[in-house]
Amino acid sequence: MKTVHATVPPGLARSNRGFDVALATTSPGGFANSPPRTYQIVLALGTLYIVWGSTYLAICVAIETIPPFLMAGVRMLIAGAIMLAWAWWRGAPRASLREWWSATVVGAFLLHGGNGLVVWAAQKLPSGLLALLVGATPLAMVLTGWL
Repeated sequence: MKTVHATVPPGLARSNRGFDVALATTSPGGFANSPPRTYQIVLALGTLYIVWGSTYLAICVAIETIPPFLMAGVRMLIAGAIMLAWAWWRGAPRASLREWWSATVVGAFLLHGGNGLVVWAAQKLPSGLLALLVGATPLAMVLTGWL
């Protein structure tokens, strides 16, 4: 295996796996980074709860008139187009054909598995219960990992 030594920009360090990790030292102005203030944490969590909760409510409303998998596919297509436009606007390089194929495979699994099953279940479950079940998934993964 060939070792490559690269110049690392200030504020980043090269980890043993080759990924860049940010150093928690000082900000560009030279002042020590301060922890977030209480109001910032409350605002961030409030935004998360409102956006996340309204997502499941929107799913339940949308599937009243649109078939669930069609709604999920259109939703993912619109979100993907917005993120792609944002990335290109920020100067990200164009994806290769292999990267497009990989993203297509992952998207198909998400559409038919993860998010697809959520929108399918939304036909019978209230949005609050749906959000609670999806939110409990990480906890379930931790608990099953302990078995």
